[in-house]
Amino acid sequence: MQYRPRLPEHNVNVPRRHPLRDFGQLLAGLAVILAVIYLALGLLVDTAVDHLSAETELAIYDAMNLEALGKIFASEKEAGEQLALTESVLEQLLPCAGLPYPISSHLIASPELNAMAFPGGALGITSGLLEAVHSESGLAFVLAHELAHFRHRDHLRGLGRGIVLVTGAALVTGGNADLGALLNPALNLQMAQYSQARESAADREALALMTCAYGNTEGAGELFQQILKRKEEKGYLGHYFSSHPQTRKRLEAIEALGH
Repeated sequence: MQYRPRLPEHNVNVPRRHPLRDFGQLLAGLAVILAVIYLALGLLVDTAVDHLSAETELAIYDAMNLEALGKIFASEKEAGEQLALTESVLEQLLPCAGLPYPISSHLIASPELNAMAFPGGALGITSGLLEAVHSESGLAFVLAHELAHFRHRDHLRGLGRGIVLVTGAALVTGGNADLGALLNPALNLQMAQYSQARESAADREALALMTCAYGNTEGAGELFQQILKRKEEKGYLGHYFSSHPQTRKRLEAIEALGH
């Protein structure tokens, strides 16, 4: 028999599958592991927040309040008349909210349409929002929404989960910026879906607070109507990575619950 040289049918030095497929599976596995860790630690954060005393929360606010918040909030002189209606509406809503500490309103000089809850009862509201919302009912819903966040301590949950997110990503990726960039979408999706659920719950509770304080929820969706007039909505996929539900869906839900 004549010898004919030939290559082996299977070369052990050459993988049968494309290396990118293996890399994709490895990356997907890391993302799943990190998501599970984030969910577990997030539950621990929620448990810790549930047992956090009002005094401890006020201490957190005092620690933040020195310089950082001073740069965010406008001075009382600058706020002036812009917060007059805000203070009046808060007086109407607070007896219905049942919070363990007083709420103080602060102006944030920004064109953005936003309001936010800070530890210790500080409620920040942008000048842009105050210019866009013209009715007391529209403003009442915005403030009631933030009071709902205070009641359920969503501001502390978000702060804690944000720390978990950053720390967990750094531990898994070892500070590798490229790997972190690949894993970030999975992490941000988890955070966004959690935030959207809390926002929807705060919307529902805001309507209940308005009903308690005013007897009706008419005009509650004014802010969302203004947002829809001002800008295009994000695409369908972008909705899942946003910390808030889509504006149009929120407005439809508010109008449905208000009737």
